[in-house]
Amino acid sequence: MGKERLPVIIKNISIKGVFLAVKGIFEAGQPVVLEFKGYHPEGEELVEISGAVKHLDIDGIGMKFDSMDLETFDIIKNIVSYQIGDADKILDELYKSL
Repeated sequence: MGKERLPVIIKNISIKGVFLAVKGIFEAGQPVVLEFKGYHPEGEELVEISGAVKHLDIDGIGMKFDSMDLETFDIIKNIVSYQIGDADKILDELYKSL
């Protein structure tokens, strides 16, 4: 079975997951992979995060991330920090989820 690639818009992102505006047929629990360009001090990088569909609605899907490497975590942390303006809140969210 081949991989189907669909365009998405990231509507909301956290350390634990993301809500994606996407057209397609999905099922709760379905494995998915999100790819996007991430930025860090050394430059641009293709970020790939695997996870599963957590919930669905008419506007898209909620994806819960599986584990990620440290570099990917750092990119996601920076995106979320910029979004909410407080890096400490991100670390609090992470610690609560452990």
